[in-house]
Amino acid sequence: MAEWLGFDYFYGILGGGASQWDPCLAENQKIIGTPSEFYDEEHPYYLPDAMADRSIEWLHAVRAQDAHKPFFLYFSTGCSHAPHHVSKEWADKYKGKFDQGWDKLREETFARQKELGVIPADAELTARDEAFPAWDDVPEKLKAFYARQMEVYAGYSENADYNVGRVIDAVDELGELDNTLILWIWGDNGASMEGTVTGSFNELTMQNGIPLTDEMQLQLSERYGGLDEWGSPIMDPHYSAAWAWAGNTPFKWGKQVGSHLGGTRNPLVVHWPGHIKNAGELRPQFTHVIDVAPTILALAGIPNPTPWTASTRSRCTAPRSQPPSRTVRQPSIARSSTSKPSATGGCTKTAGGSP
Repeated sequence: MAEWLGFDYFYGILGGGASQWDPCLAENQKIIGTPSEFYDEEHPYYLPDAMADRSIEWLHAVRAQDAHKPFFLYFSTGCSHAPHHVSKEWADKYKGKFDQGWDKLREETFARQKELGVIPADAELTARDEAFPAWDDVPEKLKAFYARQMEVYAGYSENADYNVGRVIDAVDELGELDNTLILWIWGDNGASMEGTVTGSFNELTMQNGIPLTDEMQLQLSERYGGLDEWGSPIMDPHYSAAWAWAGNTPFKWGKQVGSHLGGTRNPLVVHWPGHIKNAGELRPQFTHVIDVAPTILALAGIPNPTPWTASTRSRCTAPRSQPPSRTVRQPSIARSSTSKPSATGGCTKTAGGSP
């Protein structure tokens, strides 16, 4: 399937989500399962790190074979999809950063969005819905439990950002950053509320309709090593829906709950030195994700393909049409997101989620 979509190489997961510590991996058309590195306790396997490693190796291999061939790299992390998996060292960087709770975090985020010009200066913050408890009403013995959920989520997110940076640094080290179009899309939807109001030490409790109170969740967490194990291979955690509500600021709701206003907007950063007017400008216009692939094709000088139908299936194996003759070298393209890939290019790779 990866080849049909134009990719020469695929490494990642085919499901909607997976453990970051022991995923069931696919490499091209072969299921390779859990990597043996998982059993090395000193250097455990971790999918975001491995994805960056494989992507960097692939970039070097492309350049070793052809110094000028354009490449397309689709780097799709599992983050911040559940389960929220990250090492304790990354999560501990955020110790105490969320002790103020979701109400205050939302107010802080809203103020920062105004300061940055992301939202109008006269915007008003929507009220907390009654579905979520006020942070001040959370029992003191449970506040550390809830705060740890967000610490792990933040560490998980920063680690993903770090690994994307590693790939971009590799492009820079090859001397190609100024000629590489980078489309950075953070997320494929808004913050997810599937953890329910309590959050969960194992998201399968939600998926199987097993209602647990926050005290039950805490007790089960303690049974499996306590809050320090939240994010480790022994758990499949998800944070409280109230943290997702804060993460969807300024909207009232998020993914799978109630309103279309939340959970469907994501930031997009476009980097292409020398080709973008008003570089660094914050632009307010709405862009749909389906605009991404045609934009890439147009910038690379590749005609838009005919829509695929059963009657045109032979297109999948037919030689690709060649781009028109150009005097300017085609840009390489590196894209990062968690939405679905849809593009073709001179030399292509996808790493991460299902194609």
